[in-house]
Amino acid sequence: MKKLVNAFIIMSALLLTIAPVKAGDFYVSLSGSSSVSTDSLTMVDFAIRGDSVNNVRGYINYPADRLSVFSIEKNTSLTELNVTFDDKTAGSIYFAAQSSSTIAPDTSLFTVTYVVHSNTGEINVTTSDVYSDVMVTEKTVINQKQIDEAKEKEKACRAMGGCIDEIVIPDPVYEDRTVNTDQRFRDDSLTMHINEKALHSLYLKKADFPDAKCTPVFNKLTSSYKIEVDSRTKLNYHFVPENPEIQMDVSDEINNQIIVTLTGDNGDVNSYVFTIIRTANFDPAAHNQSNITPDTNVLALNTSTYLLMAALGLVSLGFMIIGGYYIYIGAREP
Repeated sequence: MKKLVNAFIIMSALLLTIAPVKAGDFYVSLSGSSSVSTDSLTMVDFAIRGDSVNNVRGYINYPADRLSVFSIEKNTSLTELNVTFDDKTAGSIYFAAQSSSTIAPDTSLFTVTYVVHSNTGEINVTTSDVYSDVMVTEKTVINQKQIDEAKEKEKACRAMGGCIDEIVIPDPVYEDRTVNTDQRFRDDSLTMHINEKALHSLYLKKADFPDAKCTPVFNKLTSSYKIEVDSRTKLNYHFVPENPEIQMDVSDEINNQIIVTLTGDNGDVNSYVFTIIRTANFDPAAHNQSNITPDTNVLALNTSTYLLMAALGLVSLGFMIIGGYYIYIGAREP
């Protein structure tokens, strides 16, 4: 009976060695607009969830007949992260993110901007084969050698018909050891519905974030954006539809996103998604200066000033010519 118990303990220890104790739940997250228009741009954000994660790698898959890659941008706040991409194969993006330190949970790694083609209907952007180097704690039997030796002696005794002294198989002694191992992530899928290009009246005319950086620069045909703001600053924003008579709904900030939905009288819907990224010590003075609209009054004032200066210059030149002529005539008189 004792031998059966010892054998059961040894088998349990071996199973623990094969299956390490995992450090939490690991999954990836795709976020973006669920409703997009044809012939427009849309952004899909890739984030990870897990403890003690670094060196993430895997694939993002998309239907090549409906979408094409416009750009891929790494999260600029992750200064210690180096991300490389291979998008040469239509319909798939391979990425490899290497970090000198562990990546914090719920961290956005990069954003893919797609061009939406003319085919309408429902599509899915998915992830696959996403792995990471993860530090995990596993239980290891540290006296396995002594256990094996005792079992060999017991086997030899049985072959000889028995032993004078009883062979005692020692109980396993466990030790927690931290090791670096491959961890597969649970995949995610983002479903989008591609609609015909929205009516003129269902566009935003303006999306203003005075103390934040909007990427890309706002364009009414682009439905998804990243908004970077100082983590200590309250986010202020102002939206203006092209048609003030349509219904515009602005959601509260949920899961770091603000969604603006424009609804027409016929039930048509167009939406914009703004994903908020809060960064420490963000400098608002350096954000999106190209978005500043020129002041037409100042421009008109400058134009008038230039015309006045030119007129005064011509008058002065005329007086100089006339004065030079009279000086020349006076010099010739006796």
